[in-house]
Amino acid sequence: MVGDRIKLAREANCLSLRLLADRMNEAGISINRTSINNYENGASVPSAQMIECFAQALGVNPFFFTRKDAPEISIRFTSDYGGVETKRQQLLSYMQIQLELFIDVTEKLGIQLHAFPNHKYQVSVSDPESIETAVEQIRENLHIGNNPISSVCGLLEDNGWLLAEIPESFDILCSSGVELHRGIHFLLFKRNPHIDDMRFDLIREYGKNVLSYCCEEEDEVLDHFARAFLFPKKSMQAFFGEKRETISSDELSTAKKKYGLSRHNILIRLSDCNIINEEVSATLYRQMMQTYYMARSSIAFVNLSFYEVPSTLRILAHRAIAERLIASENELNYKMLITP
Repeated sequence: MVGDRIKLAREANCLSLRLLADRMNEAGISINRTSINNYENGASVPSAQMIECFAQALGVNPFFFTRKDAPEISIRFTSDYGGVETKRQQLLSYMQIQLELFIDVTEKLGIQLHAFPNHKYQVSVSDPESIETAVEQIRENLHIGNNPISSVCGLLEDNGWLLAEIPESFDILCSSGVELHRGIHFLLFKRNPHIDDMRFDLIREYGKNVLSYCCEEEDEVLDHFARAFLFPKKSMQAFFGEKRETISSDELSTAKKKYGLSRHNILIRLSDCNIINEEVSATLYRQMMQTYYMARSSIAFVNLSFYEVPSTLRILAHRAIAERLIASENELNYKMLITP
């Protein structure tokens, strides 16, 4: 029903009925929240011209509202979203549209989607080695050994995950979950100018899906997992040796550029691996805070060249158009999918 699709696109844009009416009025389209509500609940049917207006206001193509073959989608989030039902519904709607796009394009290309394994590794803060072992096994399964990860986004997408950026209208850094009918795992994230922090947050969110742990330990477990995943123990030992009394700022900067992990987390990781003791770590951290750490307010302070942008869906959409399986971007839901 056209009304359901209007509501879906409105919620995906984090707009109330009033806010959508205001946006359309500002664009010169005379409408009020009651009229929009009537369209959504089926009491009124929008004209072709009004559908064009909704498409313009909500950043979708008119085809989005009139399609009758939308795939059935059932989403389960890994974690609750703030406990506010409205916000949760908005995120559900946004993710549904992303999944519709992904399913449409992969079906056109004849790409078989494979469900992500449900196995989770049991870990605990009281047993740090359990986290290290889980990291080793997961990295082995992903065929990356102890190598630096050039792109967390690329790694997950290459292993069947759907990644998408979260628009600024959502007050959340990361979210993840699974589409239950097809077993498609997805991860949503907000762009961060500090690439090392963004990579860290991506791996933390990924950890929620591959680890099993006590809820009370979640932050500690996920922090340790993210540090270990981005900078494995064997790589730490090869880079810094097995025992140190001090670490130079140049070493930290070089490690940061190679592994895409913040200096602060590298210091903690050195302590995780018993390369430096807690006293040395605390001293180095104080020195860091007094000198270059606060300079992170300048984004260009340490230039990181990691490519952390979701690309699979955009690439597949262009391919489907090039192979004439999709006539043009007009058959896709979001205009923004093709236009960067």
